[in-house]
Amino acid sequence: MNKYSEIEIQIANNLLRDGYKWLVRTMRGNVVAFSCHPCKNEGYWLWPSNAESEIVSGKSTPLFQNIQWEDPGPTYIEDIVNPQILDESERQYLSAVIRPFRDQVRSITKNPKMNGKGEYIVIDIGFQLENRHKFFMYFPDFKSNTMYKGMELGKEYTLEELGL
Repeated sequence: MNKYSEIEIQIANNLLRDGYKWLVRTMRGNVVAFSCHPCKNEGYWLWPSNAESEIVSGKSTPLFQNIQWEDPGPTYIEDIVNPQILDESERQYLSAVIRPFRDQVRSITKNPKMNGKGEYIVIDIGFQLENRHKFFMYFPDFKSNTMYKGMELGKEYTLEELGL
């Protein structure tokens, strides 16, 4: 489910068409679009001098409330239009974990704990050739709805679906 409204997705589509790739919220509350990746530094967003920028929304308008000044980095507009299942840090982490046996991964699933208090990730590695036993990697539990929020509980995802 996309966390952005229909109008926000439409605005994001228009921004993409116009060459913008990133959205940020300034410390003063404005939402600004950039054509190049901006970086946060001591209370300001910095960007290359040749980058285009445009104020999308003022602090008094309710647009893009999911984008906050406190966000560690800018929001990729493509992710608003075509939301990804994993966020960038989740994607990087799982990519690094599966790198040595990537060709053997059959699926990745987010499951609820039996007691209902938390969730965990399991990777199905498939059969090992020597003994024909299935091999799974179980990750530590985490509090429900705090990580891997884009994954449905119990659904087996392929690497392609997760962008891995």
